Amino acid sequence: MTGNGVRAAIASLAALLAACAGTPTAELPTPQTFSPIPPTARLADFESSYSERAVALSREGRWAEALPLWEILVLLRPDSQDYRAQLERTQEQIGQVVAERLKAADKTRHAGDLERATLQYLRVLSVDPQNADAARALREIEAERVKRAYLLKPRVLANRSSAERNGARNSVAQPANDPAGELEIGVVQFRQGDYAGSVQTLEKYFRAHPRDDNARSYLADAYQQVGLASLREGRKEEALGQLEKAQQLGPSDPAEVSKAVRSVRQALGEEYYRLGVQAFASDIDRAISLWERSLSYDPSQVQVQVRLQQARRAQRTMQSIEQNNKN
Repeated sequence: MTGNGVRAAIASLAALLAACAGTPTAELPTPQTFSPIPPTARLADFESSYSERAVALSREGRWAEALPLWEILVLLRPDSQDYRAQLERTQEQIGQVVAERLKAADKTRHAGDLERATLQYLRVLSVDPQNADAARALREIEAERVKRAYLLKPRVLANRSSAERNGARNSVAQPANDPAGELEIGVVQFRQGDYAGSVQTLEKYFRAHPRDDNARSYLADAYQQVGLASLREGRKEEALGQLEKAQQLGPSDPAEVSKAVRSVRQALGEEYYRLGVQAFASDIDRAISLWERSLSYDPSQVQVQVRLQQARRAQRTMQSIEQNNKN
């Protein structure tokens, strides 16, 4: 029910209450066949109609539509505990729905999907038209769209030589000292799936503009994608460095990056532990080095800690024996 509908219903309710409160001072003659319905009967019908409709909407989970009906019924019967309880329950349900939808919209927006986030914020407003958080987010998304449109618009390369204007050369170089152009190119590379190129371009721009949050966000996500690609190709240590760089910059999905970093560290810890076990029989020094490296990746490995202590004791014993033989 719209605001105008609520106001009209309240006006009708006020008229009915006024009719019940007193008797008109003058009445127009009516035909003999007309039997006027007593105001109290009309009020009861009004209450019954609104109550049935509010209950039906509540059962269907259409809380936003049920809310104004319960508000009107509470105005009609302020002493009714049932109507007041229904109103409070509806308000609580709307609060829960708004909180859930806002959380989902914020997550989608943080992931960079502005179109879907916009629809989700609009769903919040469909339940709570006065929600300040959703309204502010929509304004910020619109500003971000304008910014992205500017960054991705075609750029006209200036300062061509007369030979270029005459068609003597087929290629044109990017103008020097064009930081906005570097950011634009890096974003385009990212959108086209050239994550390694995007990292290279955005790194150069970001070193000169470390406070540019837009560049930071794209660079973090580009490092994440490059790291995941390295991991798929089996280059675990390279992938770890790239993923940790993304983690430091602040990616769109920090939980996913943190999970990937932990997974790679555990995998490297296990890999160097196995290599140490293989080396222990023939080269204690190498085994110690490998197990130390294993713990540097994953310090939680108890079996590595135990093996490393045993190897160090064996190493000291062998060194002592060698020293005594020399003497």
